[in-house]
Amino acid sequence: MKHIACSLCSLMLIACGGGSSDTPESIPTPVSVKSNKLIDNPVDENANFAQFQQHKVEINLQDLTLNGNNIFIKVYVDAEQTLFLGKVPEQHVFSIHVPNKVKTIKYDIFSDFSDDEQVTGEISL
Repeated sequence: MKHIACSLCSLMLIACGGGSSDTPESIPTPVSVKSNKLIDNPVDENANFAQFQQHKVEINLQDLTLNGNNIFIKVYVDAEQTLFLGKVPEQHVFSIHVPNKVKTIKYDIFSDFSDDEQVTGEISL
């Protein structure tokens, strides 16, 4: 008996149907897939994508009293971020590329002679 009652209720609900609406259903517009090719995505001519800026660093090597044959410089932001480590250029002005967010760099100058002391400094950009 319960099965018959449930079946009749189901038929009645199906027969009723849903109400109609005068407003049409909104169909979502398809999303257009954009190309990932550089040629298909032009950029404004004034756009700047540089993550590094070039800065000129001036260190007067004549003021240093280093006796070693080879003089080296380490340019860094902190202990974990070294920007340059190598032989000091012949000229006292040289360029280095620094990340845009960096405002101050530190440097250590040392030589291959064991009696020379390390020279440490800081430069505000």
